[in-house]
Amino acid sequence: MSCVPRPFTACRAPADTGCGLGVVELTVALHHVFETPADRLLWTWPSMHPHKILTGRRERMSTIRQKDGLSGFTLRTESEYDPLARGIARHRSPLARHAVARDLSGGNNHVIAVIGDGAMSAGMAYEDLNNAGSLRSKLIVILNDNDMSMRQRSAR
Repeated sequence: MSCVPRPFTACRAPADTGCGLGVVELTVALHHVFETPADRLLWTWPSMHPHKILTGRRERMSTIRQKDGLSGFTLRTESEYDPLARGIARHRSPLARHAVARDLSGGNNHVIAVIGDGAMSAGMAYEDLNNAGSLRSKLIVILNDNDMSMRQRSAR
């Protein structure tokens, strides 16, 4: 199964490829182990590309980030498997909000976040982890530390 996403993930620019290729097996395992879409998988961009491929968008991957094509982010209107309208680092505490919503509704589904190392340089990702940690709620956070941040960091 993990051979299926590789050619489609590698079809984009090199900046997209490293993160996506680094989570192919992880993505297959997450969709196998958890009951998606009831269990919520939250992704940072572009780690979600294999997720898009495995959730019925494989044939449209060549249209990603093009007019009338697939979104470069997760998008609720694209798939029931996408609980966010963007990646984790673009929202205020999505991990915490999904956990609170689940707990308040009496649900027992899992909330899983796959956060890329590039997103960890954004303050919002740390804010979300801090908020989620204070909840003492059932959460799973996976750090995709593949040293493939989108832009090289430089000190001036």
